[in-house]
Amino acid sequence: MAISDYEGSRDRGQQVELYQFIYGEEDQEYLYTDGETNVTYDGKTYAPLPIQRDKITSKGGLSGREIKVIVPKSSEIADLFRIFPPGRVVSIIIRQGHIPNPDDPVEFLDGSNFAVVWSGRVLEASRSGAESTLTCEALSAGMRRPGLRRHYQWTCPLALYGPICKAPKVAIPVEVSSIAANKITLPEGWLVSEEVGNEFSYTPKDFIGGLFDWQGEFGTEARGILRVENDLTIVISGPPIGLAAGDQANVYLGCAHTVDSCQLLHDNILNFGGHPWIPSTGNPVGKNNHT
Repeated sequence: MAISDYEGSRDRGQQVELYQFIYGEEDQEYLYTDGETNVTYDGKTYAPLPIQRDKITSKGGLSGREIKVIVPKSSEIADLFRIFPPGRVVSIIIRQGHIPNPDDPVEFLDGSNFAVVWSGRVLEASRSGAESTLTCEALSAGMRRPGLRRHYQWTCPLALYGPICKAPKVAIPVEVSSIAANKITLPEGWLVSEEVGNEFSYTPKDFIGGLFDWQGEFGTEARGILRVENDLTIVISGPPIGLAAGDQANVYLGCAHTVDSCQLLHDNILNFGGHPWIPSTGNPVGKNNHT
């Protein structure tokens, strides 16, 4: 049977799509198909789900860089975005093909007819009624997006512990005493003050702007530290999913993105990304330097 006969047949053209969502360091996968029965591809089983998406368009540019995928609010992939956005990238691969029949050509029987028609990542999720809409961005859009690399400013614009900042990321292990929403209470004496650099001894307040991480079900989960209350309670940027009282976690020093913080907290002044000598009065860019 030719592929054109297969596509045009009313009873043989059982076209289905396969949706593969990948999340976590352990490659946790959520596998769905818009067909009515399970579909096995590459040794993996895709379960039926009432899933639909926007039409994929291509105009030789990035106009089709986003699509929306609609899934039931009760599905596992929707539940991943229910309380707080996932800590890592959620990738999506969409394949399209036909469910093979026993008398089909060999290339159809071995599953090679499911070709990738779109791939990217899930940016966000929104809920309406019984449905959840996943906004997805194509891989090519992120690779070609223009933008400013650096601003002219006093403070350092670099992401703390990022590849350009290069500050040493030293984990301080702690045990969680209790959890209330996004507030983590640590035991007395969790921080033993020690010298950093030549003249600075850090306190719990120096962890504001730092990181808090722990081992979740699918790998390391991380949140930012927003503030510290009573030296024992840290407030993080979202609820710690998969963390319970008595579990082990890590905290990392924060940074005010100033010269003093860079030097005294991290001993990393050679990589400071700001411009601390910008004149504080007048407009240095518009001045006439010859007068």
